[in-house]
Amino acid sequence: MKAGKTLFYATHVVLTIGGNDLAGLQSLLNIAQVNITEYEQECANFQPTLVTTYNLIKSVVRPGTKIYAVPYVDFISVGNKIPYEAESHKILQAINNVVKNAAAEANIRFIDWVIPAFLGHEIYSADPYADGFDHPKNLFHPNLKRYDMIGKVVAAYIKLH
Repeated sequence: MKAGKTLFYATHVVLTIGGNDLAGLQSLLNIAQVNITEYEQECANFQPTLVTTYNLIKSVVRPGTKIYAVPYVDFISVGNKIPYEAESHKILQAINNVVKNAAAEANIRFIDWVIPAFLGHEIYSADPYADGFDHPKNLFHPNLKRYDMIGKVVAAYIKLH
């Protein structure tokens, strides 16, 4: 069955961007070599691709289907716990800016509620929702707490909107 046929019956569609999109994870791992300005431009250049994707989805769902874009959660530690911490935050902000701008251009909702929901749960915090540099298999990836929290935040947003 083609995705378009399945999406036609959806009442809500929630999309996010992954850490490997736009070489986000690779950029974080090699942050010392990343030119932040160039990376921000690379993200901005990706916006038409996201807009096209969002519009393609809009074209196959029923009128009235609500489509939401979810930002990528900034899981980088705070308080200078890792080298290049400020630059790492800029990488994630660049990714989120393109998602937010593409959502606005495609006229879909952007669930920014997930961003403040993760404050205090960055890597190396007392209660992290992502694994850090020292994790043997899940480097810079969400843990179960993060997935659970994203689900709760998205559900609460959808319920009110």
